[in-house]
Amino acid sequence: MEVADIRSGGGGSNPVGGVPLGSRVVFRASNTEAGQEPWVTDGTAAGTLPLEIVPGGGSSNPGGFTGIGDEVLFNAFTAATGDELWRTDGTQAGTSLVQDIYPGATGSTPRALLDVGGAAVFRADDGTTGSEPWRSDGTAAGTGRIADINPGAGNGAGSFFFPARMGEYVYYRANEPVAGSELWRSPVAGGGAELVANVALAGSSDPLQLVPAGSTLFFTATEPTVGRELWRTEGTPGNFNLSQNFDGAATDSTINEIEALGSHVYVSAAAALGGVELWRADPSGVELVADMNGLGSSSPQNLTAVGQALYFTANDGFNGRELWRSDGEPGGATNLVRDINPTGSSACAINPITAVGDEIFFCATDGSTGNELWRSDGTTAGTVRVADINPGAASSSPQPVAVHGDTFYFSADDGSHGSELWAIDTGAPETTLVSGPGSRTSDPSPSFELSSGAVDLARFECSPTGPGGTFAPCGGLNGSVELPPLPDGARDIAMRAVDVRDNADASPLVVPLTIDTRGPRVVLKGKLRSSGGRAVKAKLACKRSELSGPCRGKVALVAAGGPKGKLGSGRFSLKPGKTKRAKVKLTRRGRALLGSADTTVKVRAKGRARDSLGNGGKVKGRAKLVP
Repeated sequence: MEVADIRSGGGGSNPVGGVPLGSRVVFRASNTEAGQEPWVTDGTAAGTLPLEIVPGGGSSNPGGFTGIGDEVLFNAFTAATGDELWRTDGTQAGTSLVQDIYPGATGSTPRALLDVGGAAVFRADDGTTGSEPWRSDGTAAGTGRIADINPGAGNGAGSFFFPARMGEYVYYRANEPVAGSELWRSPVAGGGAELVANVALAGSSDPLQLVPAGSTLFFTATEPTVGRELWRTEGTPGNFNLSQNFDGAATDSTINEIEALGSHVYVSAAAALGGVELWRADPSGVELVADMNGLGSSSPQNLTAVGQALYFTANDGFNGRELWRSDGEPGGATNLVRDINPTGSSACAINPITAVGDEIFFCATDGSTGNELWRSDGTTAGTVRVADINPGAASSSPQPVAVHGDTFYFSADDGSHGSELWAIDTGAPETTLVSGPGSRTSDPSPSFELSSGAVDLARFECSPTGPGGTFAPCGGLNGSVELPPLPDGARDIAMRAVDVRDNADASPLVVPLTIDTRGPRVVLKGKLRSSGGRAVKAKLACKRSELSGPCRGKVALVAAGGPKGKLGSGRFSLKPGKTKRAKVKLTRRGRALLGSADTTVKVRAKGRARDSLGNGGKVKGRAKLVP
């Protein structure tokens, strides 16, 4: 389950901030040889490599990894350029500076990168206009300032620039001399900016926690008469409203978290009575979802939407801080999932919840094994520790790095190597048949085209004797599969995808296949009887061993001895193992021979037959032509 010991020994490489890139993940880590640099992994130790920006053990201190198409943008430092915008395609050769936005060694300090579909929006300082919103598609020509919101050298986009996309606009906090620090927006395509909500007419509302839900953007902002509360906007300038003053006073309602689920947002907030609990908001209003601690505050944290459910940690006053699940409905099913630590709280101090498919992963302690990795499907029985990575009472302190398909990458300390990169694969890959030879083929080494949605696919394996047989590698990542030469006959071919951790498709693809490389054998036998003077009936048999009937072709009759020349010919179509009389039209020679003969004439058959696969064979045999 450990992917790689990046920093050999016990120091730990401290991997963080990963994002998917094709079949790999880009993240930050450090070791003695490469320093702190971007790294890339395909989930194997051999495929975990540094992308060195500062060679020779120096550090570029990268961060803000953001995937845009088939590249990752990020900030990184060199002595020559300072902290600037970089890009990578996951290879050393494909890792380069995008643009020296602040020319020289100072650095523009690009931060808060947000993928907006083929480009990223971020804040940067070009040394002339101050820190403002910028946009980049990963090329120097496609990198530029969106707007100079605070004219001159003032900062329009400061430290609390945390953009969020809703529809075709990007929303963010910006500052300008007249309005102060308020909510602004820019088109996703870039170019221009406009004030959306001037919440605090006198001073600044300092909007934070921007969360879109459907066509509504929720955020917190400070207004003197209500304090910091929950606000909303449909996005158009001047269209904004207070969603709720939870405590009913001019003080802050302690809105710690906001999480979207469908068209609603869920908020941990303090009401005038009842403490900090879980609330639900939409454009029509705000409702209490559940009061989990009737004597105080349950203080929901780590709100995470998974499917149609909301997971979080909370303290009900009896069980300590534990894992909870809610269907999100006010007065609905909001329940403790499991009391993991019966003697206290199970939640780790730093405890993000990470969704992988329909499950969640999180850090917890049961009171005896320390802080370790746990998983849950929302049921008590399905909430279990993944592994005691650092055995005994010590803690491995797992933290998420990235989710890539079914694979959860995380950092953990096993007590020997320090904090290193680990991974758990939550599902085996599936196998899909793209094309093949059909149910029958004359090729003893048939070929197939397979595919799999697994992002960490390693190979395809085949078993020529079915799913219960021995599987061996038969194809790589491109899905082209060619089987070794097989004998003629009917069989089930089983094929399966295998990922980099050797997880194989539990339900291999099974293809019934008949291989037939031999041509059909058709035999003439018995007596030939006249059917009107110009034709005779020839008794032909297709051998039962033919795998791909019918046997089709043309037969010619010649004298077994005596005069040469064709006596007659005809066509036939026979099923394997069947005998049938075929009409043979006599030639003039044949009619003459039959008319003049007063005794039986011996004839033999000549001809070619083919089966449905095109395999060719001969028509043989002897018979008696009876006058």
